[in-house]
Amino acid sequence: MNTTIKTVAFWLVSATLLWRVVKSSKSTTPSAPEISYSQFLSQVDDGNVATVRISKRLKNVEIWYADSPEDSGWGWLVNLFAPLLLLAAL
Repeated sequence: MNTTIKTVAFWLVSATLLWRVVKSSKSTTPSAPEISYSQFLSQVDDGNVATVRISKRLKNVEIWYADSPEDSGWGWLVNLFAPLLLLAAL
């Protein structure tokens, strides 16, 4: 087998494994427990809520609130290119 093909295969496997590690480390962050809309309104009345994001309005369904991290416009770019830059530096 050609050494160039072996080198390319090695870097592709390394990049894939590094990408999976980076993606799995994101999912291990603890998330806030889900609460019902009534509990949410109680928390608002008590002054315990700083910000809220509601994505849709739906009719005839039970509404739940779950705290989610803010999406960063640059975050996905960093997650995409950081492993590649690290591999290129090696």
